[in-house]
Amino acid sequence: MRICPLATRFKGSGLLLAVLVAGEPAAAQTLPASDAAVPSILSNPRAVVHVYVEPSFNRMADWRARIDALKAEAAARQMPISHEVTNGFRSWGGTLLVRVTPRILLGGELGMIQDEDTFGVTEPIGGIFPGSTEFGVATETVGRNAQLVLAFYPREQSRAHFQVGAGMGQSHVLFHSRRAAADGKGTGPILSALFGTEWKMFYLTAGARFNRMRINYTRLDDLGLVRASDLLANDAAVRELLRDPNVDLSGVFVRVGVAFRWFPD
Repeated sequence: MRICPLATRFKGSGLLLAVLVAGEPAAAQTLPASDAAVPSILSNPRAVVHVYVEPSFNRMADWRARIDALKAEAAARQMPISHEVTNGFRSWGGTLLVRVTPRILLGGELGMIQDEDTFGVTEPIGGIFPGSTEFGVATETVGRNAQLVLAFYPREQSRAHFQVGAGMGQSHVLFHSRRAAADGKGTGPILSALFGTEWKMFYLTAGARFNRMRINYTRLDDLGLVRASDLLANDAAVRELLRDPNVDLSGVFVRVGVAFRWFPD
């Protein structure tokens, strides 16, 4: 029996079509396997490092009235103020966090706080050779702190988080004016809370800290005089030091920095 060539071609085309139709579900079943092989872009890192700075945003409250009072006294005596720094508050530091659960990280934070308030006064000098002289009034506080911190992420694979911390801080205070000087150190607790987020490599957060400590002054003198009666009689700022020797670096802050995420899952 002869088979028509057209029928042969039809049968071959039908067989090819049947194979394609039958093989289509099998190909569709292999797609999820290939998708599962693609790694997650938002994989959770096992360690996170934040390096930050705090711009000038605050001024140490305990020294504000003291410096402002001395500045007002200089203005009342008609002594021109040549220069001044009235917002010298800045801070920087770093945080290391290690993941213990998908949404909780534990770690530590080291930070430094520096606050400076100063102004210079030009005082005229009379006599046979008239002229002028300049003297400064300044206070500078340098604080270091270490905290244990806990960061909580509301959702897995999220960059937004809450962080709380507690630890100890240490401060070194230097004060000098034309008639007096002071030098002291102290320690005290530090507590902090913040909300932060990450975008690519950038880190942005806002929060508040409590960091108040008592300063023990190892130096309180006035042109070599070390008797408290002499100090009390000469300089109002030193009287304030003796009456309230505390340093308060508490306040709200805004941090900007960079984030490093290591060892993704």
